[in-house]
Amino acid sequence: MKAQNIISYFGGLTIADLLLLSGKMNAQCLPNTNFTFSGTTFTDFRTAQGDYSNALFHGLDTAPSLRIAMLPLMSVVAVQVNVQAAHDVLKLKSSGGDLTSVGGTIGIFDKVVINSIVAGEVTGTLVANLETEEKALGTLVYLVNLKTLEAKSWFTSEKHIITVSSLAPGTEYSLAFAWVGTDSTLNPSDPLPRYPQN
Repeated sequence: MKAQNIISYFGGLTIADLLLLSGKMNAQCLPNTNFTFSGTTFTDFRTAQGDYSNALFHGLDTAPSLRIAMLPLMSVVAVQVNVQAAHDVLKLKSSGGDLTSVGGTIGIFDKVVINSIVAGEVTGTLVANLETEEKALGTLVYLVNLKTLEAKSWFTSEKHIITVSSLAPGTEYSLAFAWVGTDSTLNPSDPLPRYPQN
C-alpha cells in the first residue's frame, strides 16, 4: 500500500469542490493539536479562504482573482500538513483535506541556488538573491539567530529577491531557503551565516 498524504494541488477542482474542501481545511487544520504552521502560513490561508467564500456567496466578480490568490496558500498549508502527519492517516483526515495515495507529485524541486545574501540598505535587514524557480509556488525561509539559536520559518510568494527585516544589528544570523511545490518534499539549501545592516 502506498503511503498516503492529502492532496496539495487544487487547480483542477470545480468551484463547488474547492469551496467545500477549503472550508473544511479552514475549520479543521486549526485548532488542531496535530499541526502547527510557520509564520502567518495558516492565517494568510484563512483570510484568503474567507474572502473567496464571501465573494462567491455574494456573486462578486472578484471571485476568480481571489481563487487564484488562495490556491498557493492552500497548497502550502497542505504541504505542511503532509510533512507533520508523516503519512498517519488519522492525522491527515483530521486536517479536513482529501486523501490521495500519491499525495501530489507535481513540484519536487532541487535545492535553492543562492546567488548572494547581503546586508540591506535599511538597518536590521538582509537581502537574498535567489536563482528563480518559476514553477515553485513560493519559498520557505529558514532563519536562525546564531546568538540565541532562536529559529523561525515562514512562507513567501517571492522567488527571486527576498528581504528579511527586523533583525538585531551586530547579531549573526543564518539563512536557508526551500522551494515549495505541490509535494510534501522540501530540500532546504545549506544555511549561510550573515550579519544584517547596522
